[in-house]
Amino acid sequence: MIKKTLMSIMVIGITASMIAGTMPFLSDTEKSSGNSFSAGILDLEVNNQNPLDSPVITMSHVEFCYCHGCYKNILLHMTGDSDPAKVKMRIFNVTNHSGYMGCSPGFWKNHPCKWVKYSTEDTIGSVFELPSELQELSSKNLSEALNFRGGNSIVDKAKILLRQAVAALLNAAHPDINYPLSESNVINRVNGALASLDKNVIVNLKNILHYYNNLGCSCCSSSNNLSEHIVIDLKLINTSSGEKHVILPSCEYKTLDEIEGRWVNLTTSDGISELSPRIKYVLKASVHPCNICHFYWGASVTFDIEFYAEWNGAGLKDIEESDGNSITVWG
Repeated sequence: MIKKTLMSIMVIGITASMIAGTMPFLSDTEKSSGNSFSAGILDLEVNNQNPLDSPVITMSHVEFCYCHGCYKNILLHMTGDSDPAKVKMRIFNVTNHSGYMGCSPGFWKNHPCKWVKYSTEDTIGSVFELPSELQELSSKNLSEALNFRGGNSIVDKAKILLRQAVAALLNAAHPDINYPLSESNVINRVNGALASLDKNVIVNLKNILHYYNNLGCSCCSSSNNLSEHIVIDLKLINTSSGEKHVILPSCEYKTLDEIEGRWVNLTTSDGISELSPRIKYVLKASVHPCNICHFYWGASVTFDIEFYAEWNGAGLKDIEESDGNSITVWG
């Protein structure tokens, strides 16, 4: 009699716990706040990870002046024991990082009002050290140096180096230009090359400075935020049936800035309505870096992505977050 009474109490207790939603059938079961009780499992894998612990979009060598698409395929998969789910995503924490910059000799020649620390009348000899063989250039001012042209003599080679050297110096001195070299680096390297009186050494340094001086000029760009020029479009593909649905068409030109914080439904009533278990879906993210010719070597934008899967609004959900995604402009 006592044993039957204890058994009855245990059954009543278990039943009460189940009704209250405090004892799940399985470890992944969640109670729906909108109903008396619901049970199920919701497991979203992103790139075969759950939990997701790595970036899903990393592009490190986007070229300067091209608007062609760069693609990343993101694999979405509801596990075999999971329920079907509606899925959405959002991009957030968009952060721009400036890269190296450099304005050309032509820019500095035409914009003397932009000069910082140095004057157009400063002489070459007051800034750089010239050996006796090159002393004829010492009295020329910095503005004149920006007009130097080359030739075959050692003096001519020094001229083409000094043309780039003056631009490099002005770049390094400007507070709004992130130049690869400091003022002292520029001066020391130029002094060393000129002192060598070696044409190859002089020309090699000229070529390096020429590259740095054409990295992009912040003094004439309309925006320094790369995120304003990165266009995203999305397409979801069912790898089993081949069904495809365009979510963000490229013709809409949605930039990272425009979609930041906005929830984008990957499953829709007029497309792929839900992600079914055991089927792999590919989210094709196309990145179009448009109008970035004025951006700078090494400029980048970082962002986080959140994927949100929900079981038909019943309260079961799985949230996967991808941190540290990045797109970097490179020459």
